[in-house]
Amino acid sequence: MKRVVLVWFADWETNALVIDCPPGTPAVTVERGRVRAATRRAYTQGVRPGMRIALARHLCKGLVVVDHDEKRSARSFYAVLDALDEVSAHVCAIAPGIAWLPASAARWAGGEEKLCEQVIDAVAFNTGAECSVGIGPGLLGGWVGALRGEILTDMSPVRELPLAATLPLLNDSDESERVIQTLATLGIETVGDLLDYGPTYIASRFGEVGMALHRLLTRDIPLEVDARVVDEGVSETLTFDTPIVDGDIVVGYFLKAATRLINRLVARQITASIIQISAVMNTPDGQRCRERLWSLTDFPTPRDLTDRLRWQTRGWIDEINRTVPRDDQVPSQDTYGMVSVTLCVVESQPIDSVAARLWGHRSEEDMRATQVAFRLQALLGIDYVQQARIVDGFDPLSRTVFNTWGTSPHTLPWEQWRLPVHWHDDARYGREHRWEGKLGGESPATVFDRHIPVVMRDEDGRNVRVTAEGTVSGTITTIVVQEENEVLHSVGIGAGSVLTTVDVRGPWPVLGHWWDTASNARGARAWINAEVEVSKPVSLLVMWSKQSWRLVAMWH
Repeated sequence: MKRVVLVWFADWETNALVIDCPPGTPAVTVERGRVRAATRRAYTQGVRPGMRIALARHLCKGLVVVDHDEKRSARSFYAVLDALDEVSAHVCAIAPGIAWLPASAARWAGGEEKLCEQVIDAVAFNTGAECSVGIGPGLLGGWVGALRGEILTDMSPVRELPLAATLPLLNDSDESERVIQTLATLGIETVGDLLDYGPTYIASRFGEVGMALHRLLTRDIPLEVDARVVDEGVSETLTFDTPIVDGDIVVGYFLKAATRLINRLVARQITASIIQISAVMNTPDGQRCRERLWSLTDFPTPRDLTDRLRWQTRGWIDEINRTVPRDDQVPSQDTYGMVSVTLCVVESQPIDSVAARLWGHRSEEDMRATQVAFRLQALLGIDYVQQARIVDGFDPLSRTVFNTWGTSPHTLPWEQWRLPVHWHDDARYGREHRWEGKLGGESPATVFDRHIPVVMRDEDGRNVRVTAEGTVSGTITTIVVQEENEVLHSVGIGAGSVLTTVDVRGPWPVLGHWWDTASNARGARAWINAEVEVSKPVSLLVMWSKQSWRLVAMWH
């Protein structure tokens, strides 16, 4: 893989505020009457996020207050890209706050360390913002380097990166976050875990989002982007009758152009990895052409391309407005502005069949999975092929439910439950309290289909139980396992094993299925999380139910 320099701003909103205000000015962005972000100068004078604006003004004299505007912070990134142009001719933006450039520039800078210093100095001198810079193999290697502020020599640190740390590089963060959380429940938490499974298994379960993750993890970066041949057949140009001085008024045209471009990508069965936005503008110094590269980590949607067009063109228009003389003798400012804008694909790669989901069709992986399921049903019986899904619940046991493949999911009791009318005004039964007492933290690696009976004892050897008040009757020091299990045996735990506890957390009372009053007759229930001493670190999830302890899950 080509080595990449990745530039990242950990708190881009604050850095964007620094760019927009005079150097050293104490300034804040405000949303709903409270401080959302503050510059370092304001922070040193006591201003904090969440503070009321009146208190912030009292603490900080001369405070500049700016309303929160996502468009403004996106446009401000234009100044950073201009600063990076001083270091490399091949700067490519990913999103506001993230950009990359080829590490081949190190040969003229005197080495990769010198190149990182030049990047940091160029950004600080031209914008006053602070950035993190890293170098590594490929886009993801550079991202890990930026997160750590290091220069990576190989991909080994990348395999240890949590999947959640890749969210800023993905387009649809909400959907991607949901998929990454689901993968975590399956024990796939790092980049290495996902790579070990391969794209086929992930695509058959998570579709285009899973494939987007795999493309991100394995994607290479072209060394010289500008030297690549541009396919003129995959481009869209908008020409305006009069110069445009506000990109927001032509958003509809941007959206139509982006949609047409994506339709061409689909027709050719390719996806865009890098796009080029170029514009022809009338300025006081004559007609000028500007261009900028943007990197895409996933198959783009019309909204993705439209947002990038708006961010980039607004930055160029602001540059024109700053150079227009403020003199009554000067012709109307309508003379100046953007005359045309072109969106074209610079780098493309074959699109996989999973992208068919973007257009409402089933992918080949979906069809193959269905065929395999039907064959298994023919061999084993219809009820023996189950499909899992994650639902709301108190614990890992109740959150995982199964239904027969090809049938509609069963509606669970709590999904039909409605709060009685006479409780509607009672704050204790608000929707946010629906799962009060829910077991949090990381999902266990193993959830036992058949619960394993155990005995919990205190330091005097007496059995420990849970009282009606939801507390334990003694301090748990040992756990006795009463049945054999293959998974437990693999970590050195067998029937009759007496495990010494290193740490015990809990109990967490199970508040009962309050939509089903009959379930409350089973008495007190609670969870205990216990870490024990065996050959490897092991944590056990034990449930007290029906006056006995049962091992239900394990982290190992």
